[in-house]
Amino acid sequence: MNGGLLIASVTTTLRNSLADWLAANPGGLLSRQVEISTLPPTRDVSGRAGGPVIAHLYLRSVAPRRDLHQAPGGAAGAHDAASADRDRFDGIELGYLVGVMPIQELDTEIVLGAALDWIRNSPVMTLEAVAPVTGAAVDSWRLRVLLEELSTEEMAAMSRAVEGACRVHVAIRVQLVR
Repeated sequence: MNGGLLIASVTTTLRNSLADWLAANPGGLLSRQVEISTLPPTRDVSGRAGGPVIAHLYLRSVAPRRDLHQAPGGAAGAHDAASADRDRFDGIELGYLVGVMPIQELDTEIVLGAALDWIRNSPVMTLEAVAPVTGAAVDSWRLRVLLEELSTEEMAAMSRAVEGACRVHVAIRVQLVR
């Protein structure tokens, strides 16, 4: 499977799952609809006064899985030779951030609190395909979603990177598993 389509499928799966969760679970606390964007936030808020709250779920990093350590001599500690050859994506994890562009007070807190509930209640998801990827290539993948702790310095760097558009983020790690 093409790596770009696989990552796009992961992002699509997360976006759709979060949107479904937010539509069903904030308990009517939000006075506006929540729109999920997969783009990083920007400071341009013109014309948003009557619009939806925007939750940004965006890719931050692609890295080797932290739980697969290299054994002495360079051999994969958690993989045998057969599993190492199985697929080139088994050993990666994707880092995402969820940030909120609020319209009114408490929008950020309500949406990020709901996002935390979503992560706790959806620890493993089935991958949704992005066209033209379908069939067994996608059906065999599951996503393990984990909260990730960011340091104060990392959070400040994220805020600077998005020019302060979102002051608080929830960080998640997504592992591709079979």
